[in-house]
Amino acid sequence: MNLETIYNLKLSFTRAVPVSRLRKSSRQKIARLREELRPQGIRVIALLPGATDTPIWDTLWPEAPRHKMMRTETVARALVAVLKLPPESTVEELDLMPTAGAL
Repeated sequence: MNLETIYNLKLSFTRAVPVSRLRKSSRQKIARLREELRPQGIRVIALLPGATDTPIWDTLWPEAPRHKMMRTETVARALVAVLKLPPESTVEELDLMPTAGAL
């Protein structure tokens, strides 16, 4: 695993904020950071998980359909798989969604 990797975990809640505006701003900042660090061989990965079953839903949306969400283990396994890629390759954005789609 290449330890010279930075990843950005971006959580977005469609019920709380306009996601498209946040994602565009975040993606632009991450893209600039990625280009700045690329010559040094440092990979920058944006992790963009969809609805994931975590305790935060108890506060934000207690009636949320948790059975349609991804498990935290699923998101972690996807990130680990990306981090294990050889140093000459990079997944720049990992946009992971539940099979059931957006909530």
